[in-house]
Amino acid sequence: MNRLVAVACLLPLLGCQATASRLRGLGPLENDGEVYLYLEPYPRGSERLAFALESAAAVASDGTAVPLELSLAEVSATSASWQRLLARGRLAPGPYRGFLLKVKRATLDTEGTVSDLLVPAEPVRVDASFAVVRRKAALLRVWFRPAESVSKGFAFTPAFSAGIGEAPLGDLVGYCSNTAWDNLTVFDKRARRVVGVLPTGRGPAGLAIDPLRRRAYVALSGDDQVAILDVQSGEEIARIQLRPGDGPQELGLTPDGKLLVVVNTRSGTAAFLDPQATMELSRVRTGDEPGSLLIDRSGRRAYVLNRRSASLTVLDLANRAVVSTAGTDPEPLRARLDRAGTRLYLLAAGSSYLTVFSLPGLSVSKRVLVGLGASALEVDPRTDFVYVGGRDDDQLRVFEPASLLPMRRFELPGPAALTAIDDANDALFSVVPSRRLVAANDLVSGRSLGTMEVGEDPYQVSLVGERR
Repeated sequence: MNRLVAVACLLPLLGCQATASRLRGLGPLENDGEVYLYLEPYPRGSERLAFALESAAAVASDGTAVPLELSLAEVSATSASWQRLLARGRLAPGPYRGFLLKVKRATLDTEGTVSDLLVPAEPVRVDASFAVVRRKAALLRVWFRPAESVSKGFAFTPAFSAGIGEAPLGDLVGYCSNTAWDNLTVFDKRARRVVGVLPTGRGPAGLAIDPLRRRAYVALSGDDQVAILDVQSGEEIARIQLRPGDGPQELGLTPDGKLLVVVNTRSGTAAFLDPQATMELSRVRTGDEPGSLLIDRSGRRAYVLNRRSASLTVLDLANRAVVSTAGTDPEPLRARLDRAGTRLYLLAAGSSYLTVFSLPGLSVSKRVLVGLGASALEVDPRTDFVYVGGRDDDQLRVFEPASLLPMRRFELPGPAALTAIDDANDALFSVVPSRRLVAANDLVSGRSLGTMEVGEDPYQVSLVGERR
């Protein structure tokens, strides 16, 4: 028995459960690299055919099979109607020949009668040359070929083709930060397809994009740093060091790109950074447990929501100082401004109301009943429509700006968290943490434009060309 077959026979014992426990909680990449296999949508006309996978492995250049974490075990027209993460894993740097998939069962529906198909005893080899680079992630796109997978009407040997994912043009790039997996998912916002993964430091959370300089900024909550990435290449340019114990959560960039503001949850501060010189300029105290940040469109004011102290801190960005503080409902979560900058909408996790503050005085002008468990808030600066989602609600409710009465609802695959609007395509992108998804909806009709499977504990979605 050769080495490849011997190792392949061990795959059922080294399947998805064992590998999953090994992969989770490993922290950022050091000496290894990663591979991600994304299965492209199930071919139309093959709805009667379905199969289940038992394990997956990568095949090194010497024939060694290295187990991967299997993410999608049941493959069918329903489960794979959109692009799905099939498997992932950490690998030693070097060249690889492809991967192995062990089939557990397969079925064929013939005129309402479901029959079991004969499946191969050994794992199926899928040829795909790729290289794993230290501290990098390779993404392979995988296509299932059903017409070549069934023979004699009863034998099933799945046929696949695979290729390296292609990066989109800079204007089409979107990111989602995955806090638990220490990486960013890169997607094509027009095609609504995942095209890459960028490993980061520990606990990536808040994101900000500078469209002029083509840079992306990532708050690394576990490293007390801000990473700076080149949007076109995906390469990390530099990091800005904060203070030990800061726990940076969210960040925002002024419209001219000259000042980066970071809220530090653990130290209860807001830090002002020079992104070009990659250094901290100064910092101020906020309330307890600041978590959310909003910079106005003029770049003059920033609003920090302090979750534990139930307060809103207003920052003067020119003077890098606190100018006022206002009380809020318990656990303020998210704030947005209207188009004119005269209304500030605020959602709090511990309140059933959406509070509307008048600016600049921060007096409460209105409270709108939206239900307990707020989780998402967006305001379209083009129309002033207000979008509100709850943590137990698979919808976004749309409120008319003058009356703040609900107009309609957008259906989502789960409760939304943070959102972003793509200006060029009039699309609303929502993070759905419970299902590890980013969902896109048309802003005009509300219809679903597609979903993308991202990483564990997704935090924020950010787009090149985001409407602000």
